[in-house]
Amino acid sequence: RFYPVPADHTQDSTDSVWIQTVGAVEKTLSNLKTPEQIQILRETLMVWTPLYDRAVSLFLETVDGALPEVEVDDSGEIVVLENGNSSVRGDWPCQQYPGDWKERAVALFYDYKVAREVHTACSGTKRLKSGSNFVRLLDCLTVCVETGPQALKGRDVSFVRNLLASFLHRRGAPDSDRHAALRVEQAKVLKPLHTEWAKVVVTRLGQFSKNEGVSSIEQHLGAATSAEAATLGTDVGTPLPFAIRRRAIRCLKAPLPVLIDAGLVPSSETLAT
Repeated sequence: RFYPVPADHTQDSTDSVWIQTVGAVEKTLSNLKTPEQIQILRETLMVWTPLYDRAVSLFLETVDGALPEVEVDDSGEIVVLENGNSSVRGDWPCQQYPGDWKERAVALFYDYKVAREVHTACSGTKRLKSGSNFVRLLDCLTVCVETGPQALKGRDVSFVRNLLASFLHRRGAPDSDRHAALRVEQAKVLKPLHTEWAKVVVTRLGQFSKNEGVSSIEQHLGAATSAEAATLGTDVGTPLPFAIRRRAIRCLKAPLPVLIDAGLVPSSETLAT
């Protein structure tokens, strides 16, 4: 009168077991979230820093004469005026505009507008708040694009001059070796996110049944292939992060002693208690 409920797949006849099914591991990996601070850092380096460099480059082209530079004393300290601003020498920006300057300024202006709509991780940070150096510089660029450079006020030009001097002092000109070396060093932190690696592993596991483990899981936890590296923006052969590996390995299908040796389950003595 009573019969077992038929399973939707053939039961493995071996003594192999697994901690999580492929489907459960895929769900775990797909639910990973990138910490907010990492999102902000990546967006800053990948989106806002390049836009800032372009804006600085454009305004440097408008200097007629010697580029502004921060004055330093004999000990190398920046000379600060009574009003709290750094003492700056050199000529003034917004004095000349190369023939294609406006076209490039318009392109930057629209790239900035699109970025504000698309990239929102930094929306609440100081960099993108009204009154920040970055936003004020782009505001000056906006005036140049929408109204014309002649609409800039004296305090705007003074602000741009001081900002250019500070930028050159801290980072060097955007086309300089010093500046390039700084950006290369900063870019080293732009490793593929764990969420991006998780998508790679989910794709690798897509060929397997969702309802059991994978005996060959180790073969699918290797380094990035050429196609994966291109998607991740990393080098071929970059190893899978440990944090992703330890989640994916939980669908290893093997005899219980193997899972114990792998540290996936407690010892058999613990299981027996």
